Amino acid sequence: MLTAHLQDAGAAKPAESLASRGKDKWKTETAVTPLKGTRQQVYWSLAYGAGVNPAVLEMLRQGLVGLAKQVSLGDRIRYL
Repeated sequence: MLTAHLQDAGAAKPAESLASRGKDKWKTETAVTPLKGTRQQVYWSLAYGAGVNPAVLEMLRQGLVGLAKQVSLGDRIRYL
């Protein structure tokens, strides 16, 4: 399960830039990704079970971290 929140920069600060917690069957990763050229960030949480495809997890992580390469254009966001 993926949860993401757009926030003002500095609103949420996880203990680590990428935290992982959970038991053997269930894990949750949380992180904050700043949005380049803005005063905003995305606080996200990715929760998954032991049977999830590792390639899918990596694609999700890379997509979330890649949000840092976006630039705000008024009320629009453009990918670089």
